[in-house]
Formats: sequence, C-alpha cells, structure tokens
Amino acid sequence: MSGTARQWAHIVNASVYELTSTDPSGRFYPTLTWVECTGIAGIAPGWLYNGSTFTAPATTPPTPPQLAAALLAGGLAVTSTGTPALDATYATSPAAQAAIGAIMTGINAGKGFPDGLTSLPYPDASGAAHSFSVAQFTAFAQAIENFVYGCSIVINGFSTTLPAANATIP
Repeated sequence: MSGTARQWAHIVNASVYELTSTDPSGRFYPTLTWVECTGIAGIAPGWLYNGSTFTAPATTPPTPPQLAAALLAGGLAVTSTGTPALDATYATSPAAQAAIGAIMTGINAGKGFPDGLTSLPYPDASGAAHSFSVAQFTAFAQAIENFVYGCSIVINGFSTTLPAANATIP
C-alpha cells in the first residue's frame, strides 16, 4: 500500500489492545500476537478480531437511568407564557436545586425573596440573570421540582419514562 502508513494491532483475548505504526516484527516476545491492520478506518483499542477480520465493538444503547442522568445534567428549558424574558434553560444541578429550595423556603414562610427584593434576578444555565416575581419563581421552582423528581425516579429504577426536558410557566 504505497502512500498509506502501515499499522499493526496487538491482539489480546480477541480484541485490539494497542496499535503501532512501527513494524513489531522481532521487537516483542514471540508469544504476543500482532496483526497488520493498515487501511482499516477507525480501528482503535477495543475493536474485535476473529482471526481474520477486525470489527468495531457493538455499542450498547444507554439505559434509562443513564438517559435520565444525562437529561438532568442538561437542565430544564423553561418557557414563560407571560414573560418571554424568562425563557431559558436553567441548571438542575444539586447546587441549583439547593438554591431554589432555599429561596422557596423563604417564600413559603411568608418572607418573600431574600433581602426584601420584590423581583429576584436568578441565573439560567449560562449565567444570564432573569428577573422573576414571587409567583413566577414559585411556578419555576415547581417545574424544576417536577423535572428533577421525574429524572430521579428513572435514575433509581422506579420508572422508565423520561420526563420532558422543557416546561411552561405563566
């Protein structure tokens, strides 16, 4: 194969363990198995070798708990029917959940927002602040709670139905 760099695969237990572009002949213990794999696109450690053919390993689709964890890590896209300036994707990390819960504790205790604010600047997942009223924040917090709960019951194996990654608030 002129113009193509030669490549060899070290085979261990019927799979590619490592690759080299240096001819392994005479360089390693004779019991090691090296097979030339020049020109096989995408070959990498983990590929399978049956004695004559290289194949990519089968991909395993993610499980519902893995999908739910990824969904949770991506945050919740919120759309406000009354205040489009609130439209954004908001973080649902443990820190975000704690912050939202702390603010809701004050609201539920009748104290309103921290520091007596009448509107609360709360950051979306990118860090941009959005100004919420108490009613809007309460609806927002409920949407986050529902989303986090929906993800957590899938993560914990109680359901396989993923929640929607978007919610609408007033």
